[in-house]
Amino acid sequence: MNPAGNQNKLNHAPLPQATIVTPYYNTGSVFWDTVECVAKQTMRDFEWVIVDDASTDLEAAGILEDCVKRLHSQNVAVRVIRHEKNKGLSAARNTGIRVARSEFIMLLDSDDILEPTYVEKSYWYLTTHPECSF
Repeated sequence: MNPAGNQNKLNHAPLPQATIVTPYYNTGSVFWDTVECVAKQTMRDFEWVIVDDASTDLEAAGILEDCVKRLHSQNVAVRVIRHEKNKGLSAARNTGIRVARSEFIMLLDSDDILEPTYVEKSYWYLTTHPECSF
C-alpha cells in the first residue's frame, strides 16, 4: 500500500490510494453499468486504468470513448491504454497492473459492477489488517 501523501517522483503529484484495472474488448453498452459503478465509488482517491485489448467493434470503441469523456467531466482519473493487437484477458490485466500508480490494485472486468463503497472498504480493511490479502 502507498502511505497517504506518497508522491510521484516525476511530477510531485500525489499518487492515488487505489488503482482499478479493467480489460476492455468489444464490451459494448453493458460497459455503461461498469462506468456508473466506478463513478459512484465513495473513495475518490483512485485511478481507473482501462486496457483496450485492440477492440475491433467500432460501436464498442465509440462507447469506450464516450465513457472516458463522461468520467473526465465527473473528475474521475481515468487512463486508457491500447494494445495494438489482441493479447487476451490476462495480458490486458498485466498491462494495467504494470502502469498502475498505486500498490492497491483492484481488478474489475468490463461487464461487472461494484457496490459504491467497495473500493473504500477494501482499502480500509487491507490497510488495517496487513496480515490479510484478497
